[in-house]
Amino acid sequence: MDSARRASADVDASRLLAQRLESIATLTAGVAHDLMNTLASVHMGLDLLGPSIRESERWIVGALEENVRHGMDALRQIQWLAAGQEGEPLIYQPVHLIKEVQKLMRREFPPIDVVTDYPAEVCLLSGEPLLLRQLLIALCLQARSRLPLGGSLTLRARSVALDETYAAQRPGARLGTHLQVDVESRSARPLAAAPAPGDGGAECPPALLAALERQGGLFEVLPIDAHTVSLRVYLPAAVLAPGSAAAVVETCADDRGHGEPVLIVEPHPTLRALLVAAVERSGYRSLAAADGADGLALLARAEPPVAVALCAAETLLREGTGVLRALGTIRSGVPVLVTGPPSALAGIPAIVDSRVAILPGPFTAAELAHALRAALTAAVDRSVSA
Repeated sequence: MDSARRASADVDASRLLAQRLESIATLTAGVAHDLMNTLASVHMGLDLLGPSIRESERWIVGALEENVRHGMDALRQIQWLAAGQEGEPLIYQPVHLIKEVQKLMRREFPPIDVVTDYPAEVCLLSGEPLLLRQLLIALCLQARSRLPLGGSLTLRARSVALDETYAAQRPGARLGTHLQVDVESRSARPLAAAPAPGDGGAECPPALLAALERQGGLFEVLPIDAHTVSLRVYLPAAVLAPGSAAAVVETCADDRGHGEPVLIVEPHPTLRALLVAAVERSGYRSLAAADGADGLALLARAEPPVAVALCAAETLLREGTGVLRALGTIRSGVPVLVTGPPSALAGIPAIVDSRVAILPGPFTAAELAHALRAALTAAVDRSVSA
């Protein structure tokens, strides 16, 4: 009897502990979500203030933006862990991490010229953002060791398609779109001993290599000439939704609007006000709503008709993706940009709809203007082809 009572007590204690841990995880995720919205508002506000601040004080805004990004990265880790879904990837924009590492390396390597080189748009990644940051820092430190007499360090990034030929040469390589990141070191003098091309296990910490392989990534060393070596990483691009529009499409020469109405559906009041300011500063006219019902009512009454709809991922999580179908019913063919942090975007079911695109946060006013112009351009192309 005593053993039976002890076993029953142990079961009850385990059940109580599990309930408490679940409650802590739920509370943590909720607090992290609120803080993420707060930091997103600060990020957008700093971006809008930037042009009005004196040149001598711009560094203050830059330092604050960097700290906001650090805070958002930390919150993403908390959300990821609180969800208890270690196998579920996050979707994130790698360009922000590349910019952050460039700033860090410039502080750490003052004699070395650290620059970046990437196109206006690169593919989104799916996985753990901290891995790319750690990889970039580790490879920059390794590349720096080749520059005892000075030189330059270049962080390059571009989207590439790995085909069957490449996959046949590299066991484990995945076909399809990848982000290719190169940490390229160019020495002031010829290298005494250039590394041999290949996997380059000695060039990257084993733990990072193992984590990279778990995400389907690849690493290789490419001696380019007597002065230059590139440490190259491939990471598979995020698959947002089969057949859906790209997160941001082709670059447009002029991203400014010409008074086109933009519907903004954003539940967070401060962020909604800042989005209104960013949209109107970019030459568009804004219509703002706190939820899907108000947004649909504005859409039905708008004259001239709404040209683009910005819909917060949080709205879709609360009210369902039926909001998107209703948008298309009321205003046929209206392009939609779903905005929000990667953790919120990852919770939305795949949307197979050519008019729906993803704009992951944090983003600047310029990136928002570019996404709006790209969405309008894509809508025109669809109407012409139809």
